[in-house]
Amino acid sequence: MRITCYECAPANNSKNRAATLLIMILIISAITLAITLSVALTGIGQMRMGVGYFQSTKALDCAKACMDEALLQLIRSSDYSGGNLILDDGDCNININRSGPNPIITAIGNFKEFTKKITVELDLTNKKILTWQE
Repeated sequence: MRITCYECAPANNSKNRAATLLIMILIISAITLAITLSVALTGIGQMRMGVGYFQSTKALDCAKACMDEALLQLIRSSDYSGGNLILDDGDCNININRSGPNPIITAIGNFKEFTKKITVELDLTNKKILTWQE
């Protein structure tokens, strides 16, 4: 015959279960917080890259607009000397180098902290673009 002593057996203590549950909740919360922060920081980085791409594109658009203006002015009058232009989305500087047989036009577009440069060699006699470098 077997005698069982319920008072002698180790009790499944509700305090131990509560402490284990609390530790599990803290671990799961820490993991969830780490994942959430990682996703948020990745999103912020992507957003910054998108804004940078937008601003860089705007600077290139300013340089292209100024190059168009410079080409138009040179076709109208071969003694056009360039200058600064203020645009809606930024500004630019046009420089014309006449040291060689063909003028070399440099347009530098600025938008916020971004700068883009376009250099064009123009054959004024035939009104033809020989090179275009961005």
